[in-house]
Amino acid sequence: MAKKVFGLSLPMLLVGGAAAYILTRKRGRPAPPDGMGDVDGDGRVTEADAKLVAKAVGALSRGQDILTSEQYRRANVTRSGRLSVVDALFIGQYATGERDSF
Repeated sequence: MAKKVFGLSLPMLLVGGAAAYILTRKRGRPAPPDGMGDVDGDGRVTEADAKLVAKAVGALSRGQDILTSEQYRRANVTRSGRLSVVDALFIGQYATGERDSF
């Protein structure tokens, strides 16, 4: 079942105090000009990007590489040269507006 909120049809689960937060999580923010944080290349930094980085960190710990070199560059927002959960955290914070830059 859906309900109209701000002209959008949303599942009832999203209606209430968490609606704005969930909408922000889903939409994210436009990617910066250098593309940092936009790991999936859709032009926006979203929590999906943060989840992809977290998944990639887990895969790397098992010796698997699931990102292209360009995705890796965009994912390494700490610019440490090594992908970590801190990169995923920073991307998630940027997507939800808790961080303004990387």
